[in-house]
Amino acid sequence: ACCNKILFHNPLDVDIIIFRSGAFNKLGLYKIALSDCLLAKELSPNSIKLIQITSQVYYNLQEYDNCINISNEGLVIEPNNNILLHYIELSNKKQSGEIIIDPFTWFNSHQSHSHSHSHCSDEE
Repeated sequence: ACCNKILFHNPLDVDIIIFRSGAFNKLGLYKIALSDCLLAKELSPNSIKLIQITSQVYYNLQEYDNCINISNEGLVIEPNNNILLHYIELSNKKQSGEIIIDPFTWFNSHQSHSHSHSHCSDEE
């Protein structure tokens, strides 16, 4: 809501659009995130932060060719960008049918369950 109020006053603020696209992506609203990414790309086509978010959104949408293409565009700007290289690698593996287990996601999903049974308190 905050971002929408700011955009109402300045609808072409690319930093806010990039921030909002990242937020939508984290919320799993990938198509809305992609809309923001494409709008921001018109305003700031060489923003590496935007390219990284767009790459991640395409990956989350399982549009692996688009993920690879946008990542390669970013690598022209920043050739050793590990985030973009990572999404290219993941997309290539997905396209080849390789099963990918993201250890960070697995660990976090299992941590949240173990914390729900904790009986610790700050008053001890």
